[in-house]
Amino acid sequence: MENNSVYIMSVEGAKVWEHAKGKNITEEYIGMLPKSLTLDKLIDSGMKIRIDKGKKWSRDVINVSFLQKFRSTNEILEKFDANKFAESVHILENNIANTKNQREIKQLQGKLDSKNKFIEYITLATEENWDGISAENLRIKFYEEGFTITYKDGEIIEYEVFKRSSSKSRTGRVLFINRKLNKDKLTRWSRLGMDLEGAIDVDYPSLLSYESLVDSSIEDKIEINVDNILLVSDVKSIFTEDVNLIKKNEETGLLESILNKDYQMESDIFDGEGLLDSRYFANGKGMMLLRQHMFKSCVFNTNIQQFLKDNCPSNIDYDKWKLKDMFGNIILAKDVHMITTPNSLKALKFSHKKKCDKVMYEHWKTKVRAEENLFGIVKYEEESQRGYDAGGNILNQTSYQMLGSMNFSKDDMGQLSKFEVDYIMKLKNDISTYIKYLDSNKNDMNSNEMWVDLYNHNHKIMYTKQFKDKRKQDIKSYVKSVRKGKLRLRGDYTTIIQNGKELLYHAIGKLPVVDGVLDYHAWRSEMELKGNECYTTQHEFGREYTAFRNPHTSMSNVLILYNKYSKFISKYFNFSKNIIYTNAINFAINRILSGQDVDSDSLVIFDNDIMLKVARNCYIHSSQYNVCENGVVPDTNTYTVNDADMAKIDNILANSQKYIGRVVNLGAIYLNKYWDMINNKKQDAELIEETLKAIDICTVLSEISIDMAKRFYAVDIDKQIDNLELDVAKPRFMKYTKTKAKNTKYYCSSMDYLQEILDCLDIATEIDTKDIISLLSKDINSKKVKNDKANNIVKLIKKMTERNNSIEGEYINKNGGDDLEEKYTKQAKNRDYYFNIISRFKIDRYTMHKIILDVFAGRIDCKYKTDLLNTLYKVDREEFIATFK
Repeated sequence: MENNSVYIMSVEGAKVWEHAKGKNITEEYIGMLPKSLTLDKLIDSGMKIRIDKGKKWSRDVINVSFLQKFRSTNEILEKFDANKFAESVHILENNIANTKNQREIKQLQGKLDSKNKFIEYITLATEENWDGISAENLRIKFYEEGFTITYKDGEIIEYEVFKRSSSKSRTGRVLFINRKLNKDKLTRWSRLGMDLEGAIDVDYPSLLSYESLVDSSIEDKIEINVDNILLVSDVKSIFTEDVNLIKKNEETGLLESILNKDYQMESDIFDGEGLLDSRYFANGKGMMLLRQHMFKSCVFNTNIQQFLKDNCPSNIDYDKWKLKDMFGNIILAKDVHMITTPNSLKALKFSHKKKCDKVMYEHWKTKVRAEENLFGIVKYEEESQRGYDAGGNILNQTSYQMLGSMNFSKDDMGQLSKFEVDYIMKLKNDISTYIKYLDSNKNDMNSNEMWVDLYNHNHKIMYTKQFKDKRKQDIKSYVKSVRKGKLRLRGDYTTIIQNGKELLYHAIGKLPVVDGVLDYHAWRSEMELKGNECYTTQHEFGREYTAFRNPHTSMSNVLILYNKYSKFISKYFNFSKNIIYTNAINFAINRILSGQDVDSDSLVIFDNDIMLKVARNCYIHSSQYNVCENGVVPDTNTYTVNDADMAKIDNILANSQKYIGRVVNLGAIYLNKYWDMINNKKQDAELIEETLKAIDICTVLSEISIDMAKRFYAVDIDKQIDNLELDVAKPRFMKYTKTKAKNTKYYCSSMDYLQEILDCLDIATEIDTKDIISLLSKDINSKKVKNDKANNIVKLIKKMTERNNSIEGEYINKNGGDDLEEKYTKQAKNRDYYFNIISRFKIDRYTMHKIILDVFAGRIDCKYKTDLLNTLYKVDREEFIATFK
């Protein structure tokens, strides 16, 4: 399907408020409305799309984040240096006066206009003495009142809040829409035509999540007539298990972990999955994740018609065999193309607005028929791109959460990391390995393709300082990635289907279900898989494997699966190697995997004997590492469907998402603390027990934080994290994660063992260095250089350098941290600005040769030499390569 994504502005709410105060807003179209059912509707509603160099963009929708507060006048003036600002204005005015090139004058004048506009902004801030506004209050203000943007070309657009940004919904980012596009009509369309504004009997957090399902990026569309869907009831498996129940202590308000023996667990065995007849799968895929209005289902490639024919009662003509859906509606067996359950049809959660489930189901079908029965395909299962081992087996990566939850010895870690250690040494000493690395990691944002082409043109490029620096930096980055626990092992991610046989038999009324609960004893003998058995063609049958799902936070999340061949599954299901069939009947797989469902959740399943050996220890000590059950009750607060309460909900959501990383990192610290005590044979049983309980709480708290995009819980996450915080040095490996921890120490634990191993890597074999100038072609005729063009490019390089030096000067007395990051960001933007101008020139080999020669000979000061080479390479690959011998 053609990529019809549309780029939109992505801006911080504080910047919008600054604009309202008179400051220019930077037009950066870095957000995107992906190809989706919603985008189609926006276009039909009159969204104005512009095209620039093949890139589609629009001002009618804008993506707003609320991560920063609006600064008060005092805060603005605190960072404003009037003398430096006046000097920069003076320099601009001189440059304009001394420049003859009209295009450059226009660019400089634009900068000067911006400076003057900023002075007006500072003046206004001083006169009005602005108060600061928090990000939370800005969100409320904009949701309730909207805002207006006046663009540089004079266009004025009034915006009002629309809906959450689909790709960033958990961060509280939201889309605002041009008022002229009739937001109310579009919102009703997202809500199945229901006018819910002002309703107080609706689960508003869920509504905001489910109405956005049509916003998801889709790869393609597929027509599935809703009259060919057989909707059957959900089925639960109920069984007992010893669990660690995580719930809130009503006195303290804090979570606690309590051992609960013979706890009655409930497992929804079809949660979010569906079966789709094989006729719809023409591409060899085994699953599709489908979206429609308030509908989300992961459907699997199934020989539905073959199964129905094989199970048609002998006394009934197949073409006349009648089946019933969960509402008693008749559908002929020959017409059944999809089988799914209410958990996929989110519209049924709002059935009371249409009197009952049956009426809502008919209403949903009517709406989908009106849209030609088209469903969006969000994704298929995919094979990883992490490479293969020497035996041709596919590889995928572990994570520090996986490795840190298990008690690997240093020798174990040595064996687990052997593939990566060997690969790193090849990157250091085998040029062909490094060139393959460059080629497999090339993209439009890096210089990899240029270096590969130059190497293939002349192998001696590997001896130049620039190439050696690039190689050194790439290897350093790769080692840093491995330090984070990213070890490649044999295995890959697989999309999960549960109990597909049971769903088929439920469709024909032969699954023993009483009041929505499976009669296990009546069905047990018919089960294809029991307990931890699975079916996947990715690995050999008849063996055990270790599996993980993200989020993974503790040893109670470690899953061992036994891969068992099934003739039934092989006959009726058409799975690729990246699909795994599992069992959730009388087995706590959904809780082991932290609230897994089967609406496209995936498992990575590793074939590694060392990992399996250590994973078994988690089961041997299962009385210590019980499954964690989420016993935290949902939030009972009610919300009104309106913009004001939407702001409240999104503020809660945005704040909760800030905690996910903190919770995961806290869990990692507790895990390392626990394993350190175990490996050092500490005898403090009370401290060990306390640490295990903290790990349990982190396990459920991370699940709650992630789930808050659609469901709130009655727990103060901020208070809970404060209570869990540890005043201890962090594990050494956390220096290399996003936390960039500074206060670290060595723990006797898996991840810190890995740091030791990587500390001992041998250095690369030293090779000679050649000057890149020596590799330039000697056959270039300098007389053919287009001097005017060369001089213009040189001027741009010099201006880029001057501006970068100026930025450097602005931060010379700053203390690093955010200031340092701000400096690098400004310099990078400055670099990209000038190289973008250079990239528009048409440059021949003679002019390229002169520019490269002058820069590398030091006659022109240019900090970004490799970026310059890559810019020239992108201008004209053949001409660029021809400058080298």
